[in-house]
Amino acid sequence: MKKVLRVLPNNVNQQKQVLQRINEDLGITSKTKHVRVQSHIPPPIVKMVQDFYKLDSISWQAPGKHDVKVVKENGVKVKYQKKHLLFNIREVYELFMQEHPSKKTHLHIKIFTNDFKIN
Repeated sequence: MKKVLRVLPNNVNQQKQVLQRINEDLGITSKTKHVRVQSHIPPPIVKMVQDFYKLDSISWQAPGKHDVKVVKENGVKVKYQKKHLLFNIREVYELFMQEHPSKKTHLHIKIFTNDFKIN
């Protein structure tokens, strides 16, 4: 016991971490898993935002042959013409909220700015 106490770090929090890890390795306690919590956006709302991004009044389609994005969908390469927003994200968010004022579609700007595929 004295050997173990000599080897442990001086900091009490570090001692707890070391002892917890030893307990997990020996199978005395179950391993702790950190569960990441993410907000879930319902698929109909995601579809509404994607369709809103695709409107000609919100974004414009790049005209060139080289302005293409290749995406694999189900193992098949699909080409999508690139689109560029005419407004910044906050303005697009405000326009979306004006068009869809119901509480059902109430989104926070941080959720709205997630990587939606507008292709």
